[in-house]
Amino acid sequence: MKLTKLMEIADKNNHLSYKEIGDLMHIDGDEVETLVIKAIECDFVESVIDQPNETIYFTKVLKRNVGVTSLNDINKDL
Repeated sequence: MKLTKLMEIADKNNHLSYKEIGDLMHIDGDEVETLVIKAIECDFVESVIDQPNETIYFTKVLKRNVGVTSLNDINKDL
């Protein structure tokens, strides 16, 4: 579910700091980088991680369907 929330945030922003993402997702800054790396590995987002400045630059969100249910439908049920 965290990846779904990250995709939603990435779709609305072209860049955010670790702190901004952490605040939006209610997670700590250390977890942000790990989550973004996981999203990149799963081909959910394309992004650049600027570690020294603790900023994520989102270049593309790769929306997916989960079976017959879209991610928007999943978010409505949460």
